[in-house]
Amino acid sequence: MTDKPQITIADPHHVPVVFSSHVAGVGMFDGVMNVTLCVAQFTPDLQTSQTAVDLAISARLRLSLGAAKDLYDRMGGMLAQAGVIPLHEVHAPPVQIGVTTEGKPN
Repeated sequence: MTDKPQITIADPHHVPVVFSSHVAGVGMFDGVMNVTLCVAQFTPDLQTSQTAVDLAISARLRLSLGAAKDLYDRMGGMLAQAGVIPLHEVHAPPVQIGVTTEGKPN
């Protein structure tokens, strides 16, 4: 049996981590999945003591169909591990923790 090679994922541009609390929209165009993610913002008005809530776009994803399926499968595995969905609804094995990113375990 042959061992699988270790895959290293580089991040030379130090891409930021983005938090999103809502999926604002999804669609497909020319075979590319498009996902717009948002985050809720709470802005207090000191004169009225009211707080306005609005959504601001935090990220826009463009995914090939292969990448969209991989994300779907992996998120299903994580949701099952977290107990959010039953394991029988998962279409892929659970996510394996420990892939190396620039030589450091994730």
